[in-house]
Amino acid sequence: MTNSQDTTIRLAACAAKTYHAHQRMAYAQLSPDLTIQQISDNFAAMALATPQPESDIVPQPLTDVLWEFVGADEALHDVWTGQAPFFRLAHVNREQADGTMQYLTFTVYRLEEEDNLDGLLLLVEDDTEYGRLHHQLVQDRNELRLVQGKLAAANQELTRIDRMKSLFLSMAAHDLRTPLSAIQGYAEMLLLRIVEPGSAKSFQYLDIVQQQSARLNQLIDDIVDLDLIEQGKLALNLTPCDLNQLLQEAVGTFKFQLERRNITIQYDLAPEPVIVLADSEKMLRVFFNLIGNAIKYMVGQGEITLRSQQQDGHAFIAVADTGPGMTAEQLDKLFILYYRSAEAENSPVKGSGLGLFIVKTMVEAHQGRVQATSQHGKGSTFTIQLPLYSAESGNQAER
Repeated sequence: MTNSQDTTIRLAACAAKTYHAHQRMAYAQLSPDLTIQQISDNFAAMALATPQPESDIVPQPLTDVLWEFVGADEALHDVWTGQAPFFRLAHVNREQADGTMQYLTFTVYRLEEEDNLDGLLLLVEDDTEYGRLHHQLVQDRNELRLVQGKLAAANQELTRIDRMKSLFLSMAAHDLRTPLSAIQGYAEMLLLRIVEPGSAKSFQYLDIVQQQSARLNQLIDDIVDLDLIEQGKLALNLTPCDLNQLLQEAVGTFKFQLERRNITIQYDLAPEPVIVLADSEKMLRVFFNLIGNAIKYMVGQGEITLRSQQQDGHAFIAVADTGPGMTAEQLDKLFILYYRSAEAENSPVKGSGLGLFIVKTMVEAHQGRVQATSQHGKGSTFTIQLPLYSAESGNQAER
């Protein structure tokens, strides 16, 4: 052996010794039948989850010592016969006593016959630092994908909301234009003295202007309240209110439409006042939206029945109509903001899809509930349940 070869061998041995001394690698010799023949001093401490004495490792089947190799017999045989250059189990994780994770890589090579060694060489490399970094990288990537997914969903929702708000503004403009057109038309007839000032007809026109102005204010208030609802700033000015009186006041707003459409109102109200603790303006708007909806979707002449009753500490208000009714699918989505059924979209009746959302939000803000029942072609009924006002305590009755 030349001096150069001797130096190279000694240098390689020194490198292996240094690497081995820092507990980064352990090794074992395996026989062709995969029995452990000999091991390095640090093999048990490094390779096993629970360190064992060498006498419990040598000579033992590899799979009895390292369960990770169970089922790998065929792959290891390919290494022994030279059909595969090596077999590797990368980044096997082991939980340590202190709860931290250790990562090991097992690699099996065939021993070279010219080195007078027979069988297989099992190298165990401690790549914990790399494994932890890789694990953290995978976790970060998964979290990034999750965040990206949430951002994509949020962007999609924002796009949908933006589209729906644009649609709402278009429909709201139509809803606002209807009473404005009536106000403008009748005001012009009064200004042009088409009817005699002070006559019954002129007072009728002024009454229509007043009704449409009130309707216009209700629509504007709905839009303002929607903004407050979305900001979580809806405030209630609670006072004792008679729901019978509010129902009749709401009907007065639609006097012109009811007469023009030949729609009759039937009252089936409790004989005594139905008192609840409520914001009268907002509750009036609830009734305005329900009655307005019934009128809007009525085909030809029809009838709207208003009912009220008191039972078990609660007030019940029902608005029933003889309109076209709704399907089960329409009922399920009825109170969703901006929702309008495909049938409604294709009809000449325009709307913002805002009214019933306002109804549900307002009623629930008063600790109440609203529900709808309907049968397609046979009309609809909206029922509101609210806690009654207790005069003795000055609060709502016990539920």
